[in-house]
Amino acid sequence: MKGNLPAAAGWQLLEVVRRPDVGRGFVVSDELQAEPVGALRHVRRELRALRAAGIPPDSALGAPDVERIVFTCPDDRSSTTFYVLKCKPGHWRLYFVADANKRRITFLFAVAKKTQRRDTDDVKKCCARLKEYEAQTNPVLGSLDYLCS
Repeated sequence: MKGNLPAAAGWQLLEVVRRPDVGRGFVVSDELQAEPVGALRHVRRELRALRAAGIPPDSALGAPDVERIVFTCPDDRSSTTFYVLKCKPGHWRLYFVADANKRRITFLFAVAKKTQRRDTDDVKKCCARLKEYEAQTNPVLGSLDYLCS
C-alpha cells in the first residue's frame, strides 16, 4: 500500500528556497504573499490541475495551461526544458522544471504578467535560480501543497 501513495497523491509540487535572501526566501510563496485570497483562485486551480496531470500533462487527469520552453542557459552546453504554468484568467506565471522519474515539479520563479508577450529575461532568471540551487551544498525546497487545498 505504501508504494501506491505517491501515485495516488499525484506529483509533488516544490519551490526553491533561496539563501541568503531578504525575507523567507520562498521563490513563489513570497511573491504571492501580497495577493488577496480571492485573487489566488486561478493559481490554486492551475496548481491542482498540474499536480494531478503531471508533465507532460495527462489530459485524463487534468488540463493545466502549461507552456514548454527549451532554452540553453548561459555557460551551459546543453539545453534545459523549462515550463510556465499560466494561471489564466489571472496574471500569474509560474516557471518550473520537472523530474518525471521522481514525479517532482520544482518552481523557480513567479511573475505577475503585465503584457501578453513573455519577457525573455524571465527564462534567464530561471537559469540563474536553477544554477544557484544546484550549486548549494544543502539545497532547500519548500512544499506548495498549502496552495492546492
